[in-house]
Amino acid sequence: MRIQDTVLDRAPALPIVTGDVDPRKYSGPVQSGSGSCFEAVSKPVPGGLAPWQIRRVAARIEERLSEKLSVDELAALAKLSPSYFAAAFRRSFGISPHAYIIARRVDHAKRQMLEDKIPLCQIALECGLADQAHLSRIFRRIEGITPTAWRQKHRYLAATRAAA
Repeated sequence: MRIQDTVLDRAPALPIVTGDVDPRKYSGPVQSGSGSCFEAVSKPVPGGLAPWQIRRVAARIEERLSEKLSVDELAALAKLSPSYFAAAFRRSFGISPHAYIIARRVDHAKRQMLEDKIPLCQIALECGLADQAHLSRIFRRIEGITPTAWRQKHRYLAATRAAA
């Protein structure tokens, strides 16, 4: 079973995605431009994070995508123990904190690939990943296609839309 099957099928609380989205893989809200990553979590879930904790944690993740993020740091931000935080985060977002951070990093990489012509190795570092191989591995696991192939496909689609 691929991670995209578990993360994207159970992800109504994933952040707002910008740009072109495959509706079979993402059922959450879509918005062009920059959106707030915690707008998709609308109601508190019993045993989950409080709205202020969701806003604070999601904002910290967005601010520091390019840096190392630990569950301990996010738990301290929410004023919870790491184990309770991880369980509450999973109840609120439908996925683990690590899977959420990886999904946000892949989304950030997608935006970078569409907007800029910078090399994938630089995009990987800007997304907080170790190197291009790390980006390729997690990107393929989530999207089912390599970053280079995804970039080429979306550039071709953009070119055909512009020509039409």
